Amino acid sequence: MSRCDDEERNSDDSSTDSIELLTLHKKLEMITKKQQELKSLLTIVQEKSKLMANKKNRKITQTRENEKKKKKSERKETKSQCENESESESESDSDSDSESDSTSESESESWSHGDENLENIQFDVQSNEESGDEVPNEKESEDENETNSVNKDGHSQKAVPKPPKKTVKCDYCGFIASFPSHLAVHLRQHTGERPHRCSQCGARFAVLSHLKTHLLIHTGEKPFRCSHCEYSTTQNSNLTRHLRTHTGEKPFQCTHCSYRTGDKSNLALHLTTHSDNKPFACTLCGASASCTSNLQRHMSKCHKEKE
Repeated sequence: MSRCDDEERNSDDSSTDSIELLTLHKKLEMITKKQQELKSLLTIVQEKSKLMANKKNRKITQTRENEKKKKKSERKETKSQCENESESESESDSDSDSESDSTSESESESWSHGDENLENIQFDVQSNEESGDEVPNEKESEDENETNSVNKDGHSQKAVPKPPKKTVKCDYCGFIASFPSHLAVHLRQHTGERPHRCSQCGARFAVLSHLKTHLLIHTGEKPFRCSHCEYSTTQNSNLTRHLRTHTGEKPFQCTHCSYRTGDKSNLALHLTTHSDNKPFACTLCGASASCTSNLQRHMSKCHKEKE
């Protein structure tokens, strides 16, 4: 009986071992299949990332080409405007030359008539001297003025005035521009036109230089760097404002008190403390403040315990 039991036990152990081996083989097959699937997914992700990078590079190249085309078109427009202005100035100069020629002809005619009048006056003077009469002083002063304004060659000494420079005026606010292109850019402030569009986020700008500074936000480039610390920024105005923290310069002064600051926006906030306008009201007690920082300070002091 014991032998039979031992044989049965051995057979049972061998069967369990075979079952465990089968399960392990199945698990290994599943793991290998999952590894293959993960490898295929990784290859797909890598291909997609390559496609996305190629698309981004294409977009960047397209934006650069578009910017170059815009710059070329703007240069052509400015050149054509300058040529038109030079042509108009040359036409005005030719008109002024023709006017000066006509004035010189008329003056020469008038001087010829004046010579005849002088001869007549001299004849009258001789006749008056013979008769014993005196010549009036007004005619003598007029003749002296005429002779002083004549050269030795008989031409006039009067200088021809140059035509004034042409300027363009804004119909909305009276702004005077020296070129029509400058006026066109200024008029966008009144019309709200923003022709320059960002290809990355769709933001629009009225001036091309503002779009260029905006594009630095997307590229992450900060060309303006501080020489005293590691601060860098996209705009030169921000750098000048930052440099005042090192130099201690405070050019903006309050007209009501001795407050000075290096930032114009801080001065504008400070001026609200002197004005009676306090638009920010407390929702708990009704107290008003001139700015949000003062309102927050009031809330933290007076209503912190109530909250």
